[in-house]
Amino acid sequence: MRTLSSYLLEEITAPFIVGLLVILVMLLGDQLYELLNLLLAKDVAPLTVVRLLLFILPDMMVVAFPLATILAVSLALDRLVREREWDAMRLAGCSLGRLLLPIHCFGLVAGGLAWFVSEHLAPAAKREYVAIHTRLALADPTVVIQPQSWFQAPGRDRWLFVDRIAETTGEMFEVVVFSDLQGDYPSALFARRAQRVGDKLVLREVVRHLWRPDGSLQRESETAVAEVQFASLLPESIGTPSTAGELTSGQLREMIRQSADQGVARTDQVIDLHRRYAAPVACYLLALLCVPLNILLSRRGGFMGLLITSVLVVVYFLTHEIGVTLARDGFLQRVPLLGVWLQNLLFGGLALLLLRRCR
Repeated sequence: MRTLSSYLLEEITAPFIVGLLVILVMLLGDQLYELLNLLLAKDVAPLTVVRLLLFILPDMMVVAFPLATILAVSLALDRLVREREWDAMRLAGCSLGRLLLPIHCFGLVAGGLAWFVSEHLAPAAKREYVAIHTRLALADPTVVIQPQSWFQAPGRDRWLFVDRIAETTGEMFEVVVFSDLQGDYPSALFARRAQRVGDKLVLREVVRHLWRPDGSLQRESETAVAEVQFASLLPESIGTPSTAGELTSGQLREMIRQSADQGVARTDQVIDLHRRYAAPVACYLLALLCVPLNILLSRRGGFMGLLITSVLVVVYFLTHEIGVTLARDGFLQRVPLLGVWLQNLLFGGLALLLLRRCR
């Protein structure tokens, strides 16, 4: 029996490792383009680019673990079922519970690895990534501020848009700065041109809009020159956590507790905290769910394992986004934990239901 468990684990482990690497490369697509741009167009030191890449990886791994789990278990079970090895194990007297034991172990290990990365590696790596980006921006803002895209510094309620940047002078054209979007009186600065001078971003030919809390325009004014502290466009403090991704679960819990003591509800932080708990559990439940799906469907075609993987990946992302959206802005706002855990409740219930059919 020990040999059987080792055999099943070996069948799952190889596609898990390969799948994890492939998924990481796919998830890193946009970041790799940005890093190559820093290296080739912005003359950033190769060692700095490599460090940025390494500090991105833990965040991506947290996303990749559930997807690699789906791929590994589906491909392994699909092969075992199609080649009748699963039937041979059952005819030899192995119960479903006994065959599920290595799947349970694999799911727990995958979930444990996801938790370790999200709790101990990702927050520190994210802080280092933000710190390096901030230092690059202080040296040359055009390194991190990309044309025709929105830029927001972590921890700041300020957004910057630049349509075009002159490569030789660093001058920016058609600039928009949104401020205090979460406050009562959000404002926007529209400038024809802008350039960094010392610690300031000097805007020229500026139109300013200031809105009331109800969304109506309170005031519009024009000025030839306006100045924005460049530091206000960067993270609040280098090395200081400013977003949930830079905090450990203990730090998030402490932040929520302090807010509760002050009578302030921190729904977003509660959601972020339980998303960190829910992701490792999803690895375990997805591993279990893949077993009955492949047992019931793999005999119908040679590519059912890949089809099941594709469908489950789409369902995973959809249910995650739907649950979080309902928790933040939908009818589950009063019970946000239900929205965060809705995905795992669905996977767990479906796995139990289908496993009963496979007994």
